[in-house]
Amino acid sequence: MNPQMISAALCLRFSVPGEFGRRMLPFIQRVCAAPSAERERLFQALCLRFREESERLEESYAVAAEPDLDALESVARILHTWQPPSWFRSWSRDQGTG
Repeated sequence: MNPQMISAALCLRFSVPGEFGRRMLPFIQRVCAAPSAERERLFQALCLRFREESERLEESYAVAAEPDLDALESVARILHTWQPPSWFRSWSRDQGTG
């Protein structure tokens, strides 16, 4: 396999963007060119780096989603206890939907 294919496979395996894989290409090339005795150790280090990036992205997505979740919970609390006014029911019947 060539370095670009390895990069694409690791990006897919660890769910990281292709941009990260492209930045790692020089290291992947070193792994491919290394003697077989060192290759496995370097490949494990490479996989560790991809895993760390995946975890970092996962954390950043979770932090970014917190305000959205807070807003959704606030709206849900309001709507869950909402009782439509009496005019709403008659309006709905007038529209032919109730």
